Amino acid sequence: MSREIKYDSVGGDSSTDPIVKFLDGSTERARITQDGKLGVGAASPGDTLDVQAATGTARITSTTSTNRVYLGITNAGTLTIGKAGSTANSLLDYEGIAYAGVIEASGSNSLQLATNATARLTIDSSGKVGIGTNAPGAKLEVNGQISANAGSVSSPAYGFVNDLNTGMYSPGADSLSITTGGTERLRINSDGNVGIGTSTFDGVSDKLVISRNGMSTGDIVETILGDRSVSSFALQIRYEHNSTEGSRRALFFMRGDDTASGVGIILKKGGKVGIGANSPTSLLHLRASSAKLTIEDTAASPLDTIQFGPDGSTEASFKCDRSSAHTFTIGHEASGLQIKFDGGGGPIKMGGASTEIVKITSIGTLILRNYDGSGGEPTGETGALYFRTDTNKIRVYYSGGWHDA
Repeated sequence: MSREIKYDSVGGDSSTDPIVKFLDGSTERARITQDGKLGVGAASPGDTLDVQAATGTARITSTTSTNRVYLGITNAGTLTIGKAGSTANSLLDYEGIAYAGVIEASGSNSLQLATNATARLTIDSSGKVGIGTNAPGAKLEVNGQISANAGSVSSPAYGFVNDLNTGMYSPGADSLSITTGGTERLRINSDGNVGIGTSTFDGVSDKLVISRNGMSTGDIVETILGDRSVSSFALQIRYEHNSTEGSRRALFFMRGDDTASGVGIILKKGGKVGIGANSPTSLLHLRASSAKLTIEDTAASPLDTIQFGPDGSTEASFKCDRSSAHTFTIGHEASGLQIKFDGGGGPIKMGGASTEIVKITSIGTLILRNYDGSGGEPTGETGALYFRTDTNKIRVYYSGGWHDA
């Protein structure tokens, strides 16, 4: 079989007509066209170099082993730049190996993708990926904004491997939710309100709502602040739902190690407060083995009066007035019996609104209410005493009448 290079001087004027042919017998293997294109296996080369074959390899290599310049393309699907087989480091590899397509940087160099002469994505030699940074410090580092679709409660936009129904998604504009097991657990709405167990808010003032929908008898909603394992470092806020109004607890404050029967503060529906009392029977019910109530005003100019009872200075059931006489009153100032303690070493007075019946002085003497007898003797009962000023005698009531002592 003859092999020859044939110069065709008879070709037409078309730029694709060959001027040089490379023949293997009668079979053309390559040609150079009039416009300078080289076709290998291509009768009409479309580029400066056009190689066409059912099988084959194109290869460019350096003649020195220390400074390789190499391009390899094989019919097995391998593109190699800068590497002959496995004898040198590559600049770029794509290998059609099992389960993977591999693009590899040379040695410990980073692999980068660039646009407009600027690196946009970097994979360093340890496998860290940087987008917008050439030196990623984590498995994935992004210098810029990340955007994803909104997702849904059952398929959150940001999930976890093998747990795709747990993660974070957006239920609406300017809102964020966290879901676990395909159920929404926490929501932050566009007003900045936070809902745990609920996505419903009454208004912008509902900054934190903790809810458990569909509660039934015995259900509990509980919040722990602090370290529950160390009782003195934790506060437990608890709501218990019971079927009967009398046992329903609206709020229960207690130490982290206490149970529902332990010491705490209870605010029941209806406004009754129990401190140490699980079932308060009044608006304020205190219960302890050593009960003590202290009211202390530490202001630079403390209040002059501490008063329990209706508003108004004459309606108090209990009043401490330190404005002038430093008096301490138990009873009703306007009418009825009073027990009054004057400060500064003063006496203890008992009587009605304006009349003293008994007075105990600071040295311990007892002064009884006196009558002059002009209006008759007072109504008595066995053991009663009074001092009669017209006779200067103490009168005692017994056997149904008053007698001189």
